[in-house]
Order: sequence, then structure tokens, then C-alpha cells
Amino acid sequence: MHIAVTVQMKQKAISLLVISGHAPVEPEENFSLVCAQVSAISVGILNSIDTICPNTCDLTMEDGFVSIKVRKSSEQVQTILKTLLIQLETVEYTNKKTIKIEKVEV
Repeated sequence: MHIAVTVQMKQKAISLLVISGHAPVEPEENFSLVCAQVSAISVGILNSIDTICPNTCDLTMEDGFVSIKVRKSSEQVQTILKTLLIQLETVEYTNKKTIKIEKVEV
């Protein structure tokens, strides 16, 4: 596995979502395409949270690492985060060797 997604849930609400890792560049595989998909999805969601729901989450984005920690949950925040999860699950569905999503109830 090259990209790991961990989602912490509290009573069916996302409280923390972390994406880590990189997909290596190998011409015979779609790894770099998967990395580009995950990056584009992540940047769009972080911008959405920052614009639509400012000051509700601690947002971190570094090379190969994204963290979204919910400080103040709302229906809007949860809708955005669930959209992120659905998008990542779509990428995972067709790229099971490259990305793995784990959901944990806390």
C-alpha cells in the first residue's frame, strides 16, 4: 500500500481524517495518476472547508500528508468530509493496490 487513509468516526460523524504516503512513479502502473487524483481531491476539499466553514477544522497539508481534525462539527462540515470520503473510496475501488482506507470508531 502506498497511500493510507485513516478516518476516525464518533457516532457516525467524521472527527479526524488523515491521508499519508505517496504513490511511486512506475510507468507500468497508474500510481502517479492515483497520487494526482488524491492530491486534487484533497486540495479541493481543504479549500472548501476553509472557505465555507472557516475555523471549524485544523487543516494540515504537507508533502505526502493531509490531516483534517474537526474542532466544531456541523452539518456542512460533515457533508464536505463525507464527500471527500466518497471521492477517495471511488479512487480506492479502482486502485486497491495503491490506496487503502481504514475507518475506526473512537
